[in-house]
Amino acid sequence: MNSDCTVCATYSDGTWNMVIIGDGKEIKAMNPSPGVVVQGVLTR
Repeated sequence: MNSDCTVCATYSDGTWNMVIIGDGKEIKAMNPSPGVVVQGVLTR
């Protein structure tokens, strides 16, 4: 995790760019693969 609460993680489906917000209660994520963009929100 970077000092600005961003994360870049590589999984089998590609590289995900994420930002952790709300004191760790929520993660907003985006996977910008060529031709397709997938986004999601993970909530604790």
